[in-house]
Amino acid sequence: MKVLYIPTLNWAVSQWRIEYPAREMYKQLNLTGKGAVYVDYLFDPRENIAWDAMCLNHGDTSESIIARLNSACKFFDVIVIQKIQSKDGLAVLMGLKEIYPDKLFVAEIDDSIGEITPSNYQIDQLKDHHSCAAYHVQESDAVICSTDYLGRSIKAINENYHVYSNCINYDIWKAKRKRNNTKNIRIGYVAGGAHDEDLLIAYRAMLPIMEEYSNVRFVIRYGGFRPDWLQHKQIDFKHVNWGIDIYPQELANLRLDIGLAPLRDTEFNRCKSNLKWIEMSSLGIPVVASAVEPFNNTCGKIYLTSNNIGEFSERISDCIRNIGSPDHNKIKDQNINEYNIKKEISRLLEFFEINLRKKVDIHN
Repeated sequence: MKVLYIPTLNWAVSQWRIEYPAREMYKQLNLTGKGAVYVDYLFDPRENIAWDAMCLNHGDTSESIIARLNSACKFFDVIVIQKIQSKDGLAVLMGLKEIYPDKLFVAEIDDSIGEITPSNYQIDQLKDHHSCAAYHVQESDAVICSTDYLGRSIKAINENYHVYSNCINYDIWKAKRKRNNTKNIRIGYVAGGAHDEDLLIAYRAMLPIMEEYSNVRFVIRYGGFRPDWLQHKQIDFKHVNWGIDIYPQELANLRLDIGLAPLRDTEFNRCKSNLKWIEMSSLGIPVVASAVEPFNNTCGKIYLTSNNIGEFSERISDCIRNIGSPDHNKIKDQNINEYNIKKEISRLLEFFEINLRKKVDIHN
């Protein structure tokens, strides 16, 4: 079986959903000598150029994209395409499906199709993107989702989905945790931009903590700008734009004792994964998280709380009191055992094989 991955989204998402699984898949197929895996970015992923917006009516660039996709479809059996968000990309996909009816075309999605967080400045443009993504999911032979909740959310338009949970590929994710050797307690929130609403939950919960503990430092590394309301002498805020290649070690360098994962209970957020826990727990850092869908089913030690500010603060206090406890020392092993990329890829390959056999049987 020969598998092709075609990324569409930004580099960080592509690493988690494309590069990590593809590397492990290559190792497993290489052991048998009966397969191949290739990732074709079409453009340098760090340039954030969406190939699906450039595949038609862009002269030589479009011709090159179409030629590469046609050549790939002749060789590969399974073509996994990250969420297409343009009408031109959909037109190309439908053309390829018609030319290569015996190939298995799989959509790869990692978040909600339909709802957008209000603080995202591209909200109007993203509404059109989601319409295209929904059609991509509907017309694909199969779908890979990051969570079961996300899979159930798209079941009405394509019920043939498989859950591949986000897992760390330790061949790529390189980070050495640095212990906090100061007398301060370092509690951290790390996120990209457009999460002001979630940051506000953490900030309000941390205010009484910072008043109670003069040695607490609230460490914030944020892809957005600092909100005007985020003010306190114990806050260490920095605007960052870490690439995924340096992100693991930058996270480790924060020397956090506790990580925070506040999340509003919206349909968009329910479709997300527990990635914050996976990242933090890989470094042995305990996490206080909102008791919403991405975190409720976490297989490992996690401090769940409602978004009630008093309750959130109390759970942070509980976590502070347990710093260095045996439960905290087990967190990294729980991550490795429960979110095991070898097991996840083995199941994903089986899903591909079953669906590919169905396609071949239909067209023979």
